[in-house]
Amino acid sequence: MKNKLFLWLLIPLTMCFYHCDTRLNPIDQVPKERGFQSAQDVRLAYLNCFRTGVNQFLGTTSYLTDNTRVCVNTLGNGITLFTWQYTAHDGFGWSNRYRAIDDINRTLQAAAKLLDSDPSESAELKALIAQLHGIRAYAYWDLLNRFSRIQQPQSLGVALKTEKHIDIFETPPRASVQEVLDFIQADIAIAAQGMPANVPIDEFNRGALTALEARIALETGDFDAAIAKAGELIDRYPLANRTEFSQVWMDQSNTGVIMKKTYTENYGKIGNTWQQHEPKGDQINFNPSVELLKLYTDDDIRKDVYFKIVGLEKQADINKNQIVKYPGKSPELKYLSDAKLVRVAEMYFIRAEAQAKNGDWGGAAQDVNAIRQARMENPTDWDFSSLSQKQAIEKILEEKRREMCYEGTRWFDLKRNGLPITRGEQDRFKQGKPVLPAHDYRWLFPIPQSEIFANDNMKQNPGY
Repeated sequence: MKNKLFLWLLIPLTMCFYHCDTRLNPIDQVPKERGFQSAQDVRLAYLNCFRTGVNQFLGTTSYLTDNTRVCVNTLGNGITLFTWQYTAHDGFGWSNRYRAIDDINRTLQAAAKLLDSDPSESAELKALIAQLHGIRAYAYWDLLNRFSRIQQPQSLGVALKTEKHIDIFETPPRASVQEVLDFIQADIAIAAQGMPANVPIDEFNRGALTALEARIALETGDFDAAIAKAGELIDRYPLANRTEFSQVWMDQSNTGVIMKKTYTENYGKIGNTWQQHEPKGDQINFNPSVELLKLYTDDDIRKDVYFKIVGLEKQADINKNQIVKYPGKSPELKYLSDAKLVRVAEMYFIRAEAQAKNGDWGGAAQDVNAIRQARMENPTDWDFSSLSQKQAIEKILEEKRREMCYEGTRWFDLKRNGLPITRGEQDRFKQGKPVLPAHDYRWLFPIPQSEIFANDNMKQNPGY
């Protein structure tokens, strides 16, 4: 039998609920009528829906770009991504996102039935329904950003699945980019209308929803909306100062963090993305790129917070340099850090890029300088007035690279602006090319081959 889309979801999401009866026959399923009995059940399902796949995402996007280099002692993980030799057998988050979307759809369906049958819990249920729509918009946007060309509205987007038609044997075609964007905007509208103001930082909250709107507006060329939405968050959330900035990455402060994913000692060691912690020391697979390290001045707090630097000239020293941006909550929990999914610093860069594309050089420079002043002891303010638009955007992306490295933005920044990836001499790998040209087919990730086999209506991206 073919592995149909979402076949792994035959076991209901509701298995995770606290009231599951292990005596049921079969023991691995819960009848629909017993799956959701209260708003608390819906909330448990909602928390399960908040999947992110952070480790895989941060690893993929850092291996692909110019922020890493292959360490001489590597065990081999990630090299096909680094050399841009990936194939349709790699997942690139497709399954993770569609599993979350299916869970969301089932939970929305159950919540709607409860809302009709139990008015006493309507307030909590309506709030959860709004949050679920927000997470679904976030998931579909992530898929669209990975597998489609957002600036081409009539090109192939991704398959749309909703709570109105849940069928694990369905074989949906890819909707157009514009159709997916319209669906995302409809979810955002529902979420904005019903989402409460007091959602905690480690759940999908109002700030995350506004950030999603800012990201979408920048990618789709609605620069006025990008400026407005990013500005809302800049006004609401303070930038971390130099002292707070160090504490943020030790999970001792949330200043400047809009939404995060909390990890426990059981899983989620993001720091292991680039090296493995072992009793005799770290096994380094990827170093920070030399070209990236050379961008930092000695008075830049990010240089010490993000990296352990041994040297930049000798090959033996370069191979000992480490990415320590996610150091862990304590020495006993090394590399176990919360994932900062949305930070207000990103909003400064979104607004700066949108302002530059609107021709506002002064506003763009002011936002970039705000970041530089928060991170450096004696920064020199940048002036974009003598630059072309292309030069101004490249300067904005340079500073964004310093601030947001290993947070998953670099790949999409270059893709959006039609810029190539160019690796410096010290960062190149013997089996790979030093440049990925702009608009190369590999800027779109491949639809997994398992999906192509299972779904006769699914079209692959060109080149795979």
